[in-house]
Formats: sequence, C-alpha cells, structure tokens
Amino acid sequence: MAGESLSEVPSDPAAWSLRSIGRALRNRNYRLFFAGQSVSLIGTWLTRVATSWLVYRLTGSALLLGIVGFAGQIPTFFRALPELRRLARPTCVRLGILPEIAEGLRSTSRLPVAPEE
Repeated sequence: MAGESLSEVPSDPAAWSLRSIGRALRNRNYRLFFAGQSVSLIGTWLTRVATSWLVYRLTGSALLLGIVGFAGQIPTFFRALPELRRLARPTCVRLGILPEIAEGLRSTSRLPVAPEE
C-alpha cells in the first residue's frame, strides 16, 4: 500500500483483506504456491476421510475409528511437545493460546467439554 493515499485505503476490514488477497494473487509464484497448497490440503482431507470411512465400514467399531483418527494426529502431537514445554515456563505463558490448546486437546480426545442436554 506504499503508493496509496489514506483516502484510497478502505476503512472496512473485509474490503482491506479482499484487496490484500487480490494483490497477493497477482504474483505468479504466490498463485502457484496457493494452488499447490490447496490441492495438498484437499488431498490430505480426502485421505483422512476415506481411511476413516474404510475402517468403520470394514470393522463397524467406533473404538478403531477413534484410534485411526488419533494415529493420524500423532506426528502433530509430538511436534507440538517442545512448544508446550516453552509455553509452560512462567515468563512465556500466553493467555490467548491456552483456549486453543484446550480445544486441540478436546478435539483430539473427542470428549465433550460440558454434558450434552
């Protein structure tokens, strides 16, 4: 936004983000990166859904389905351990990330936070 005057910069955050996305997509390398990441993400999602579906169809076991879901997240869990150790130090506790960690643990364990009514 170097050459823009303040009157040209939109005050609405949604318009600002759309303009930023449009500017980023003008760059060929970013378009290639974005397309590649999109294909990769869709492929990963399809693989996880297909694997879970196959396990459930073959076994009919919710327990095995949960084990397969957890096993797919084990690498992420081990990569997160050093970060959790860093966050556990009193000088580095960031209150904004604690709800995200709690949500991640809850979604991994598939346990509800509160009893359903």
